[in-house]
Amino acid sequence: MTDSAFVIDDEIFIALDIENHLVDLGFDIIGPASKLDEGFDIINESSEKPDIAVMDINIGGDLVWPLARKLHDEGTKVIFISANCNHKELDTEFKDCPVVDKPASYENIADAIELARENLG
Repeated sequence: MTDSAFVIDDEIFIALDIENHLVDLGFDIIGPASKLDEGFDIINESSEKPDIAVMDINIGGDLVWPLARKLHDEGTKVIFISANCNHKELDTEFKDCPVVDKPASYENIADAIELARENLG
């Protein structure tokens, strides 16, 4: 069975680039989403829970924390990719989740996935 990955980023070209990296790493893709409510819709309507979620923090002015909490609580390994990684949530409730600064390279994403698997089982 192939692992699945959910991608959310309000910059569609970045989301598609991340998606391409994940496909190259062998993931099936759920999404991508470019708005927070769209992300909730995709996750709630999906027949499978993603193994990994790669999430920008600021989605068109909305912070991704509610969706990240939902996925994290359901056992999805969450990875944050953002140009602004100065959020208290990253030091508290998501302290075990890898954080990658934008722009993220293929190697950065692959390393974050490996770290998420190690940290979160």
